Amino acid sequence: MKSRLLSRLTCKGVSIVLLCGLLSWVGDTALAGPIGPGFDLFSTPPGGGILPLSQMIPGAADVPLVGMPIGPGNTDTIVQRRTGLPDGGTGVIETEIVALSLMSIAPVNIMGSFFDVFVTLDPLMRSGGQVIVTGHGTGGGTFDSFFDVFTEITFTEVGNPMNRMVVPRQDQLTSMGSMWSHDPPPAYPQDPRYPPGGFYPGPIDHTGPHPHTDPASPEPGSALLLVIGGLGLGLVGRVRRP
Repeated sequence: MKSRLLSRLTCKGVSIVLLCGLLSWVGDTALAGPIGPGFDLFSTPPGGGILPLSQMIPGAADVPLVGMPIGPGNTDTIVQRRTGLPDGGTGVIETEIVALSLMSIAPVNIMGSFFDVFVTLDPLMRSGGQVIVTGHGTGGGTFDSFFDVFTEITFTEVGNPMNRMVVPRQDQLTSMGSMWSHDPPPAYPQDPRYPPGGFYPGPIDHTGPHPHTDPASPEPGSALLLVIGGLGLGLVGRVRRP
């Protein structure tokens, strides 16, 4: 009689453990949330882009690039995600780089003349790619990415803007193990023209000529105003205290 009771309790205990584990897994997946189609806004810090000019002009030095903002805040690179994933889902999201604006940090000496260098998308070619979500939990997860990027490199002589040359170029960008979140990073610009779809990438390190990007943020002036405003509110709060 005692062995039968013990057996029943053991079976119930195992059942409860299995049930709790199943409920925990279902709850975690349900809370993960879907990833919808949307846009990713990025900023390129100084040196975050590199034009391999040595491949184009023998003996020339590679050119460090910086973002030239064209979107909300300091956005210089915009990626559109055309597909999404369900709650907790992993796999491929079809994407395209729809805006890109980089420029040389300093003028470049080419055969004794100085040129500003600008990098933009080739309007006649599609810079498509994929984001491969490899981890998807309640707070976010990890992803890899690949892009086939078609650009136009514009060389404009300093002081003589009529002297310019445009060179088409194709490159590939890849990243591994980047982080993403369902929640926006601090100060991420919210713009109804670019809905995020519940997917916010963190900083990304690429292999290729665009080795590093950061999530976009307000322009320096806007950020300073936010800080000043916060300090002002803090002072008001102190004054009002009895």
